[in-house]
Amino acid sequence: MNDVAAVAVQNCVGQWHEMCMEKQIPCSATFSLNATLGDAVKIRAWQIAGLPADNFSIDNGIIVSNSRRWPLMIDPQGTPDFAIFSSSSLLLFGDAY
Repeated sequence: MNDVAAVAVQNCVGQWHEMCMEKQIPCSATFSLNATLGDAVKIRAWQIAGLPADNFSIDNGIIVSNSRRWPLMIDPQGTPDFAIFSSSSLLLFGDAY
């Protein structure tokens, strides 16, 4: 992911966190999907299969692995396709491995 997109995601998360605080919705001081829903072993397997180690890619993997349906994935670099369809990751986003 390029720096502009990373900054945009961080800004959105920051605004979301501020709104939660303003509305007195209980939340932690920092937001992290990885800290909340991440499984270190599964994430490491994704990285071995080719998923980049940046937070954006890991968060997307967590979203996909916790979704009931496949989300629409748009990535001009083809990173999701590589990670999902590589021969070593047939069960990458499933719980059956």
